[in-house]
Amino acid sequence: MQGLYSRLTPHFQRWDPAFAQRGTDSGHAVYVQGHDRGGNYHLDHAGVPTDVFWNDPLGRSPAGTPATQRYRGEWMPIAVLHAFIRGFDTSDNALSYVATVRQGEHA
Repeated sequence: MQGLYSRLTPHFQRWDPAFAQRGTDSGHAVYVQGHDRGGNYHLDHAGVPTDVFWNDPLGRSPAGTPATQRYRGEWMPIAVLHAFIRGFDTSDNALSYVATVRQGEHA
C-alpha cells in the first residue's frame, strides 16, 4: 500500500521522523493485512475491522534485540491508514484500496 509518511501519527513515524517532515515528498510503501501473523483480527461488535496489521519496512529493531522482541509489524487504527492513503489520493476512491475482511471470513 502507498501513502505519505508525513500523514501518519507520530507513533507510526517513529522509524524515520526526518523523512516524515518531508511532507508531500514522503511517499512510502508498506505491507498491510487484516490480521496479524497469528491469524488474529481486531473487529468491532458487528464484525467490522477496526484495525489493520501494519508492517513498515523502515521498522528496525536495534542490533542484539532477541528474536521474540524484534519489530514484526503492529496494529494500526483504520483511520490512521486512511489518512496515510489519502496523502496520495484525496478522493473517496482512495479508500477502495484498503483491503478489509468481510464479516464471517475470519471464522
